[in-house]
Amino acid sequence: MEDLEYIELFELYKGLLTKTQQDMFSSHLCLDLSFKEVAEEFNTSRQNVNDTIKKVKIKLSEYENNLHLKKKNDLLNKLYLETKDENIKREIKGILDI
Repeated sequence: MEDLEYIELFELYKGLLTKTQQDMFSSHLCLDLSFKEVAEEFNTSRQNVNDTIKKVKIKLSEYENNLHLKKKNDLLNKLYLETKDENIKREIKGILDI
């Protein structure tokens, strides 16, 4: 899986991660900091940052494999773009904005 896909999953499932996992993942993948820079920011080792990022990626994949929120979100977005009915579009937008 590509980093961009993990960032999308992170946006959906970050509430299921610990604060440290959220912060390290965001610093590394979203802010594009190196393992060394993240380690310095969190006063830990590069290896710990690497291990944490790997664990978060595994967790994000597991969450998506079980809950399918990204897949459902993608399908709703596609339906929103394809439908002409404004009432249906309004309903889909309401679901997506939750």
